[in-house]
Amino acid sequence: MTKNPGTARGAPSSSAGPLARHPTAGLVIALLSLLMVQLGLGFASWVTRVEWGRDAVQPETAMVWITVAHVSVGALLLATAVVLAIQAWRHVAIPTAERIPNREPRPVTI
Repeated sequence: MTKNPGTARGAPSSSAGPLARHPTAGLVIALLSLLMVQLGLGFASWVTRVEWGRDAVQPETAMVWITVAHVSVGALLLATAVVLAIQAWRHVAIPTAERIPNREPRPVTI
């Protein structure tokens, strides 16, 4: 935690945001980063296949590498999303039934 000279001694600065203190923050950042890479590779895969490789007899090397990278990052994206879902499930508080103190149940009359 960084200290902000304008705050109380030892108080964390508010510039870090609430995500930096959450246990799943690293997974969220990894998921968003992989998503951006996946979108870029998807566009590059489309460009190499549709625009550049239109008249190619067989796939070019760039087309193959970009498509393989696109599929690989997609698999990493899926695995990261599953791990994030499991971690989020573990950190969610399950609500329990609350009892109202000093109140007896009354019979329902129709």
